[in-house]
Amino acid sequence: IRRRRPELTISLMGIEAEQNHFQWLSKHFRDNGIDPADHKLIFGAVEGKDGEVLFLTGHSAEWYGQYVVDSPADRFDNYLDADAHRVPAYSIPTLLAQVDRVDLMDLDIQMSEARAIAAGIGEMSKKVRRVFVETHGHQIHELVRESFASHNWECVEQHGFTCPEFCCQESTRFGPITFNGGLQCWINPAVS
Repeated sequence: IRRRRPELTISLMGIEAEQNHFQWLSKHFRDNGIDPADHKLIFGAVEGKDGEVLFLTGHSAEWYGQYVVDSPADRFDNYLDADAHRVPAYSIPTLLAQVDRVDLMDLDIQMSEARAIAAGIGEMSKKVRRVFVETHGHQIHELVRESFASHNWECVEQHGFTCPEFCCQESTRFGPITFNGGLQCWINPAVS
């Protein structure tokens, strides 16, 4: 934005529930000449409702797929020694209450996307112009699609989960890409 539209004033919000990744978020801002104090960085998970959740953490240097779990015994196969910690949880309506408008929302919330979007689609439809969502499963991909479509959002891009196996190569406007999950991009015609 500084290069292409320097006249614009921007405000960024980032939410991260893995402690090391949260610290890296501030470092990334500073490394790119952005003062974290001028923006809103929140430690916690995005979920369907406010409160606390168990969040699986660990291996922060090589694993970026930490996620909300139901029980401390839940584990990802590759990271059996990961730990579950209680972290604050924020719903999309709670997060959007802090702003008047959002030009771009990017959600990569590791299997919580269907719950969070279903709970927040009403408020999103009032304030958010564009959303990118990474989806983590066939059923989640479809539930996310249904939430946006039922509120008259326009799907600009949708990839992944077009075949039964985990990884699928698809043709995109950027050439062939192998997707390990799903991707959806939606535009809200009600917010210009």
